[in-house]
Amino acid sequence: MTKKHEANKKLEKCLLDKYIQENQFDQTYFFQRIEFKERFIGIDPIMDLNVSFDGYYKDNNIEQFIEVKISSSIMDYYRIYYQLNKAYLYRKTANPYAQVVLLLPAIEDDIENLNKTRQSAVERLKNVFMPAITSGLLVIKNIKVTNEDMK
Repeated sequence: MTKKHEANKKLEKCLLDKYIQENQFDQTYFFQRIEFKERFIGIDPIMDLNVSFDGYYKDNNIEQFIEVKISSSIMDYYRIYYQLNKAYLYRKTANPYAQVVLLLPAIEDDIENLNKTRQSAVERLKNVFMPAITSGLLVIKNIKVTNEDMK
């Protein structure tokens, strides 16, 4: 495993932990690295490929499919679109309150240009997926990560 991959995995875990803590989730109802059950694979009329998420939380009527994104390349957009499509179809067939929560790092950084680049990428992401945000299917959360958290 490369150092970058290892660092991204640590950052992913940090974001998930902070999100769980921030929302005071009961750990009993939180699961990491989940896929849709087989009965929901055939609901997509276009493609039969299962989708995975970094986390899943269910309590009462609320179901959250949680995805952590460290960067935002064009391939990430396609993956997010596919995840949203599956969650949308799931919402129509199983739970109208299901949503995808996208966790993005807001890294404490001394380099101003890097922060501007990240803010610009987040704004583009929000603009591209505005219909999903407006409908409540997608929630984008910036999770503050300090230099100490990164260690």
